Amino acid sequence: MPNTVQAYPLAVHSWRSARDPILIRHAKTSTLIASFPVEFVEKGGDNSWRYVIDVVGQLIETATSPRSAQLLEDASGSAVRVDGPVYSGAFWLKIDGEPFSLNRSPER
Repeated sequence: MPNTVQAYPLAVHSWRSARDPILIRHAKTSTLIASFPVEFVEKGGDNSWRYVIDVVGQLIETATSPRSAQLLEDASGSAVRVDGPVYSGAFWLKIDGEPFSLNRSPER
């Protein structure tokens, strides 16, 4: 079967705020898990870290569960306020149920 993987432009490159994205990396490995344009989240109807954490939860699988508990910290090590508004920067995801892997695709 031929490889049908296609390269799509990332949303982070299509929005004006792409210069100030939200970057989510795994706390232990520094693996980039996701990047979000701030403007996309702000205008999407749920301008909260809860939305970001929920989407990130769909992108990863762990040994125990694809919905393992997650903690998102900013660069200073402070946990983001789940119901607070998003802002740009680099953030670190701590995941219960290590190890983790990235989901191959939404249809999985």
